[in-house]
Order: sequence, then C-alpha cells, then structure tokens
Amino acid sequence: MSAASRFESRLTDSCTVKRKAVSRDADLDLVLGEETTATRNLACLFCPMEPSTDMIAASPESANMMRLLAAEGADLQQHDVVVDRASGEEYVITQRPVVRRFQGAAHHVEALLERKVVS
Repeated sequence: MSAASRFESRLTDSCTVKRKAVSRDADLDLVLGEETTATRNLACLFCPMEPSTDMIAASPESANMMRLLAAEGADLQQHDVVVDRASGEEYVITQRPVVRRFQGAAHHVEALLERKVVS
C-alpha cells in the first residue's frame, strides 16, 4: 500500500467545497458572493490550529483558523468555501493550497481555512 493510499484511509471527515466569488468588507471580514459556481464533496481531515495568546493578540482572526488536509489531486483553490458536513461550520480557504510531497511524489493537499464570519 502506498503512502498516499494510507493517508487517504485516514481522511475521516467529509466536507463540501463551494466555489464562489469572495471579497472583504471595510472591517476586513470575508464577504462571499451569492452565486455558487461549483460544488463537490471530498473526504478530508480538519485539523484545529491552536495559536498562542501572542498570535491572537497580534491577529485576532488567527483564533478562527483551521488546517484542511485532502487527498492528492483535490481541486481546491484560494477563496473556495469549505463546509464541514458534520458541524455545518463554513470556512474560506485563505491562501493558495499547497501540494505536499513524500519521497518526491505528490502525497496530499493542505489548505489554511478561516471560519466564515456570520453577520
């Protein structure tokens, strides 16, 4: 069994990925466009990030951050909306997702998420 196959067997969460237009308002909160252009379901793993008190003081939004791991080849883009199917929480991918490699071969995709602010 390959490393990628073993990794995929550990993706115990499920999410829905929605592609929408995203912008920020005057308070720098995320504002999502109304129209969803694509929707798909993925096996994934949500990994809570535990920022230090200093990080939260410097950047309060860091308390709302999460790391998402998905199988290699997952179609994720910056500003996609990710919905945790278990909790219903919505997040936005804040940076361009990164393909992680193991022994030179693509292994998985990692993305940083910010919890969507409900206004």
